[in-house]
Amino acid sequence: MRFGRRKSNPPFTVNDALASELQDVRDRLNDSGETSAELRHLRPSFRTEFQYHYDEFRGRSSTGYRDPTRDLYLKNDAAEFARLHGVSVPAILGTWSIPAKIDWDSLPERFVVKSTVGGGGISVYPLTRSGADFIDGLTGNVVSSKEIVESLEARHKPIASYFAEEYLLAPEGGSSLVPYDVKTFCFYGKVFYVEVRSDDGSRAKTPVSVRGFKPDGTELLGVRPLVKHGLQLPYPRFLPEIVAASENLSAAVRRPFVRLDFFETDQGFYFGEVSDLPGHLPLLRADIDKELGEAYEDALARLYADLAAEGCLSISYGDQSSVPQPSEEFSPATQDHPHLA
Repeated sequence: MRFGRRKSNPPFTVNDALASELQDVRDRLNDSGETSAELRHLRPSFRTEFQYHYDEFRGRSSTGYRDPTRDLYLKNDAAEFARLHGVSVPAILGTWSIPAKIDWDSLPERFVVKSTVGGGGISVYPLTRSGADFIDGLTGNVVSSKEIVESLEARHKPIASYFAEEYLLAPEGGSSLVPYDVKTFCFYGKVFYVEVRSDDGSRAKTPVSVRGFKPDGTELLGVRPLVKHGLQLPYPRFLPEIVAASENLSAAVRRPFVRLDFFETDQGFYFGEVSDLPGHLPLLRADIDKELGEAYEDALARLYADLAAEGCLSISYGDQSSVPQPSEEFSPATQDHPHLA
């Protein structure tokens, strides 16, 4: 929400070619007879709105304000949030304060080791035992517990802890044991875009591929122009259930935008994590960027309306005895207000 200051843009100059092109666009718009209200529909952009969203979050943080969404930053806390809303989460097999304390011998044949912080799969290890070592489900490499501990310690943050959870298996017939991500783009209780994504390349170093869908299951082609269309990726078999869960969770987060991650298995779908400030925001096809931009604006308006109804946006008048009240002669109900003209 827009409580922080937007970053100012550096001054720039427009060369003759751009100035000529800009004037040509203006002339064509003037000739079309479109009004400013009609042109307003050309402006929404999800990437632009998200940049404001991100900048304002940083601005609020710089004042010492801690956004309550940070309560969902730690993966184990986000999983508990989802569980309390009736969404399945992977079973926890053990928790440790630092990587060196992980009790490898207590864990089953397959399991996943994670840090409570971090994104992009950097500190996520889906492991299958191979003698005294493990097969890394993301890279296919054989790794030792010592190597995993050293990798986790190299990225350790003071707020992080570590846990092992059950190894969720991809549905039968898939090309990988590890389930693909199903990511929903949510706007305060409404889902407008769903993405099935292969590994994001953080550790596996493989190219990203995606399939995009509308929440009703309609496939969208070419949504992300710079990313390969993932023909090998599965159609989300639990799409209606995932959309319903996303609507419920995103309404509970109470922000204009949040991305939610899920995994699909033969046993159903499971919650992955909450990303209120997801990195690597995708470059979207222009019409989809506009649609999601409109969704953001709509979500922000609905959120403000709900907060106002709850009294959270009421005006503070301070000492009531010293505040002049509007008279009948200067009431907006009886006269035009100069600022409302």
